[in-house]
Amino acid sequence: KVNMLIASFAKDKYELRTRDSLEAFGRVINMSPGEAKKSVNFVDTLIKKIKFKKSKNYIAKGITLIE
Repeated sequence: KVNMLIASFAKDKYELRTRDSLEAFGRVINMSPGEAKKSVNFVDTLIKKIKFKKSKNYIAKGITLIE
């Protein structure tokens, strides 16, 4: 019952991965298809929180949005 997050944490455009690739990785590490999809979509939830933080790039402790 822990929120999981799957993201590429890319530092440049060449390290970006599609949602499908990230979900497939989740399935490789034994997540159900629903859990994998939810963990990739959790990024959207975190990004929406940026609007309520003082820094526009802050998502959570240790996680910032790189533009």
